[in-house]
Amino acid sequence: MKKRSLGSFLPQKDDDSYASHQGALLWSEAGYEAMIKTIASGIDGYTSVMDQFANAEDGPIDENQSVGIGQILHGFVGLLNGDIGRFNATCLDSWARYNAALVGYCLNHQDMAYNCRCGVDRVREEAGV
Repeated sequence: MKKRSLGSFLPQKDDDSYASHQGALLWSEAGYEAMIKTIASGIDGYTSVMDQFANAEDGPIDENQSVGIGQILHGFVGLLNGDIGRFNATCLDSWARYNAALVGYCLNHQDMAYNCRCGVDRVREEAGV
């Protein structure tokens, strides 16, 4: 499976936030915008090297790493309630849910998807994995 990066989660081209969101991705302004991009880039990089994506049936191979990434993503979603600069919050939320689903983590229940009532398949389906 080819992992989608932050840059692939964009508003519709006719959305008012399309140009500003693209601008934030390409040329982040100092402050909150730069920090959101830095956190997201770090998560993108980390999840890109994790092995569990090959095992879509059973969920994650390393639960410790998956829980850690899931908790970071939960915090990231919380940051979206504050100042995020020119970013589109819906796109960032979709990106976070996608990455959580990749590692088998349910952001809604803050637990591994196979431990909550959602299950790995449902979490991944809802996130578009």
